[in-house]
Amino acid sequence: MQKIALLSLALMPALFFWPSCRQQTAPGNTHTDTLHSHDSSLLSPILSDTTPVINDRADHKDSLLVTEQQMIGRWTRPVAGKENETEGFDLKKKGYIRSLNTTHFSTVYEKWELKKDTLILRSHQQWDEEPVITIDTALILDISDSSLAIFPIRAAAGYEERYTRKGHRK
Repeated sequence: MQKIALLSLALMPALFFWPSCRQQTAPGNTHTDTLHSHDSSLLSPILSDTTPVINDRADHKDSLLVTEQQMIGRWTRPVAGKENETEGFDLKKKGYIRSLNTTHFSTVYEKWELKKDTLILRSHQQWDEEPVITIDTALILDISDSSLAIFPIRAAAGYEERYTRKGHRK
């Protein structure tokens, strides 16, 4: 019984100060978001060891110098689980892009963009009644006249997609 009484006395000051610590709102304004009235730009991002970080410095020694001319062409890769099928995209000048070997339930590309060594693909799913735009961002790991290796930034560390150029560059 003495322990409960001592614990109650120890917690008593907290009960008096707790209401003053809560976020105050004007009468009629209610919200549950504790960051509602704060500037979120002051928050620093939380990064883990597996979070890919793209350094935007042009002099970064690991960056590739990639041009639009190098990217233009038909890029394909094998479809997972289907040995004789390929999928990919045809990158054209000025951001035009065409899906290759699409099925009824596949990605429809709308536009592409190159920012230094980063490929940005804008797409939607063909079967959606109201398509949701998806923007995929990938770091270009390697490019040659015949092959392209990219790392989608949402992928697990070490994952990469390899494409082969079909035909000649246009």
